[in-house]
Amino acid sequence: MAYRNPSPPTSPPSPDSPLLSPAAIITSLLSRISLTPSPTLTHILTLIWDATTDPAYATAVNSTGVAVLAQVVTSPLSSDRDRECALGALGNLACGGDHAVMGCVVVVAADALGASADPPVLREACRVVRGACARVRMGAEEEEVRSMIAAGGAVERIGFVIENALDGELVCAAASAFGELVRVGWVVEGEAARGVARACVGSLRVGAWRTISVVELAAVLDLLHILERAFGVASLLGSRALLAHTTRDLLELGGTLHADATGDEDDPRVEAAYSALMLVDPSFLPALQPVPAAPIGAVAELLLPSMKGWKLLHALLRAAGPGVGEVVKEIVARFEREGVEVEGVGEELEAEDGVVDATLLLMNSIVDGGKD
Repeated sequence: MAYRNPSPPTSPPSPDSPLLSPAAIITSLLSRISLTPSPTLTHILTLIWDATTDPAYATAVNSTGVAVLAQVVTSPLSSDRDRECALGALGNLACGGDHAVMGCVVVVAADALGASADPPVLREACRVVRGACARVRMGAEEEEVRSMIAAGGAVERIGFVIENALDGELVCAAASAFGELVRVGWVVEGEAARGVARACVGSLRVGAWRTISVVELAAVLDLLHILERAFGVASLLGSRALLAHTTRDLLELGGTLHADATGDEDDPRVEAAYSALMLVDPSFLPALQPVPAAPIGAVAELLLPSMKGWKLLHALLRAAGPGVGEVVKEIVARFEREGVEVEGVGEELEAEDGVVDATLLLMNSIVDGGKD
């Protein structure tokens, strides 16, 4: 998990300074903090935030400054910028593998999630929670961190942010934090999970996903994957109509992202397209005829040779609309050049009633029959 610097960045004092040690510099800065807002206070907090990206200074802040920074976050006198800087420094400590997560940090972050409406403050609070979850994954202070998360109400408050935030970067940060909570085995109430899933789906409504960045979109899709594995999409969304509409949106999303991708394997649109298509439920495709050609090519390119890919490709071909013939011809030609890769499917072929063979026959019938 990467450190985060304030903007605009301010260079921290050099740990190689011959005059003062990092501990002495941090102690001096902390001694000048008062809870009365002022440009000087903001400047000091910005310096501390930036300094915590350096291990030597982070150790000094972790030893003597956590309680002071927590006071800045919780004080009703603090400005939003001051809270952001204080939480940013605490987030750097929480995300640093060599620093213990002190008992108050997550509770303070959860308090900020409930008390502030400022997107930068909320983003940094979410990052503190993500860092705490990373500590659980590494086996450090597991019980303490879990009790802090429960005491602070972080789960409910992050869920509320996802459902109500309008800032794309904030939704991305909150989705990542909520996903980390589920990853570490946090028991999320069913209603909270349903609300979050519906909010994620709302951001995928036709055309709406075009207004956020691919990175933000990937965070939303990743959270949907996590919730799907934990609860099942059908039980999360409840309404079959909503699930059918979501299936259409995910198909359009996957096909468009794949078509827009540069071909570079590091292009984030490739991963986002894969994630979107992996969420599609093939059982809802017959109600969505006709299916456009773009998702068919994307599934063949990204999801094969997995069984999910074959099943989805089969369902798409059966519901294909006009213009699909040329796409299928290209897929068949690729298979003829490279051979059909079915390694990894193995014994599942018989259990799946020969879905691979059936799909290949269906593709050949489209090519031979000129369906387009």
